[in-house]
Amino acid sequence: MKLNLKKSFQKDFDKLLLNGFDDSVLKEVILRKNRYPHHLKITL
Repeated sequence: MKLNLKKSFQKDFDKLLLNGFDDSVLKEVILRKNRYPHHLKITL
């Protein structure tokens, strides 16, 4: 999976990664993608 994040999202995402990349992290990322599609691009 490849993530392209703006800096404000990168910090939050790094925090999530420190807690382990699990389903809850992916759900949070997808939630943000839906809310802010112009900030976040996800390629699976």
